[in-house]
Amino acid sequence: MTKARNSNNMFDPVQVEVMWNRLITNLEEQAKTLIRTSFSNILSDAGDLSAGLFDSHGNMIAQANTGTPGHINTMALGVRHFLDKFPSERLNPGDVLIGNNPYEISGHLLDVTIVTPVFNDDNLIGYFASTCHVTDIGG
Repeated sequence: MTKARNSNNMFDPVQVEVMWNRLITNLEEQAKTLIRTSFSNILSDAGDLSAGLFDSHGNMIAQANTGTPGHINTMALGVRHFLDKFPSERLNPGDVLIGNNPYEISGHLLDVTIVTPVFNDDNLIGYFASTCHVTDIGG
């Protein structure tokens, strides 16, 4: 005999699947917007980028399907390096963190990572991040 599930403690699997697909769709839209608005054909033709969502501690929650695995991995590590230098207590709505340090944030000088904190009623709840290969920034 199976125990009846307590609806207060369990998620509805259909609801979870719908919310997960909505989350991934939002991240795909983030990646597609980067591609659509870029001036670099390395993004538009090669999709040399990543887009992801992180919790308030810098743990990756989800990533866009569009993009490259190398950028996803360096972006995940890069977010942690950003948070070491800019703890959540120092961040405010409207802040944007940008870097291309190849030893901490990106894979090499031509990869730029941007991290945007997300707030709800002045409480930091997570981060959106992206890494793009930008060939015309010098180096």
